[in-house]
Amino acid sequence: MKQQAVIPKKVLLVCDITYFKRGFGVMVAKDWWRNTIIARRYLEYETVQIFTEMIEQLQKEGWRIMGIVVDGRRGMLEAFPNLPIQIVTRYLT
Repeated sequence: MKQQAVIPKKVLLVCDITYFKRGFGVMVAKDWWRNTIIARRYLEYETVQIFTEMIEQLQKEGWRIMGIVVDGRRGMLEAFPNLPIQIVTRYLT
C-alpha cells in the first residue's frame, strides 16, 4: 500500500508516547483537525528535548503549529513560550 504524502499546513499538534517495553517507545505527533499522524520517532525515554526537536523539525518542514497538547511535560511551557500549550494531567478515555 502506497503511503499518501502529507502537505504541511496549519496544525493543532497532539503529541504522545507509547512504550512497548522498557527502553523502547514511539512518539507520535498528530494533526488534531485532520486526524492524521504527521511525525513519529522511536525512542528510549521521554524528555522535553525530544519533543522540542520534533516540533522544531516540523516547523522547518513548513508546518504552522497553532497549539500543542501534551501529557504532563511542564517543561514545554518554557520551551515554547510563544505557542499555546495544553498539558493534560489526567488519563482521559
